[in-house]
Amino acid sequence: SGLFETLINLGEIYNLRHKNDDALQVYQEALEEVRSDIAHASTPLLQTYLWSSLAAIGGTYVKQHNRRMLDGVKGDKHKCVAAIALLEEALGILHINQQDGPVAQVLKVLVLAYNNLEFFDKARSTLKESLALNFGPRYYGEESAQMAAYHQQFAFVCERQAKTIRSQLCMHMEYMLTNLMSCYHSPGSRVLVEGLQKKPQYNGCEGVVVKMNGLRMRVCLDVHDKQEMMLKPENVCPLFPTAEKLQGQMLKLQKLVLEQMTSSKECHRIQIKVTGAKHTNTIITIQTLAHAYFSTNKPVETGLALELLIQADKINRRMGVDDQDEVQLSRALSEVQAAQAQFDKGGVLSAV
Repeated sequence: SGLFETLINLGEIYNLRHKNDDALQVYQEALEEVRSDIAHASTPLLQTYLWSSLAAIGGTYVKQHNRRMLDGVKGDKHKCVAAIALLEEALGILHINQQDGPVAQVLKVLVLAYNNLEFFDKARSTLKESLALNFGPRYYGEESAQMAAYHQQFAFVCERQAKTIRSQLCMHMEYMLTNLMSCYHSPGSRVLVEGLQKKPQYNGCEGVVVKMNGLRMRVCLDVHDKQEMMLKPENVCPLFPTAEKLQGQMLKLQKLVLEQMTSSKECHRIQIKVTGAKHTNTIITIQTLAHAYFSTNKPVETGLALELLIQADKINRRMGVDDQDEVQLSRALSEVQAAQAQFDKGGVLSAV
């Protein structure tokens, strides 16, 4: 008992100091000790240690991926795949032992892993599940910092998913206008692998183009380990969306924009209740809500976005927030002002 807790605490200290590799080594040692003890006799305490160590390793894998992304280095998606397997195993142990208390904590980390792999539907459903459990209002209240954080995270997932769908729709529109097959060889396009001689087991797999390198492209395959391969154009076939699929994407995009706006509004409302109007976190929620309005590409909502950003700019100047935040806010304000100017022109129906 004492050794396990010491290892877990040591791993947490390593993670706080961003020494993720050291944290993993400690957590792995803890997991090996627990599995060895369970092989002789399983007890409720050992089961608790088991799910805790699995969740700790999975969470550290996610931290490693996110740290690389923050450092401007390509994230390791294999880490996120491994994290999902570990976190789902931890959830299975919690459900079997009817330990509902820590489930929401594990689900929050699982959401990050799903989001990193662009499993957006799973990320949103997992977030909703966590809200229904002990992360919900019955524990923290309807108007709490935890609830504001939940709505902010949900809005962020909706925004990323909507951005991905828009990219796919724009790609298809470009193909319709130019009839150039190369449109479907750009990053983000979905393709079918075919004609491989050395690795025929991947023929018939679908994937997403993640990078172009000269005449070759790096494709992330839809397989359990997210295998990436460098392929020639003749080994991929674009997956053209049907009219029914395009219509489905448009409807889903509308739903996501609405969900993003609803969560952003709720996050902003709660944040004002918790910290007041003149607070750094409130400025962030104002910008998040403004971005949600702006993403609708509609005149009225763009005007609301402009009003919110002007309000955020005024609060920002009064509080004297650092220059970097001021620059980001100024860029957002300029972008929305430019879009509003386009709407104000006669005969213009859309800023896009």
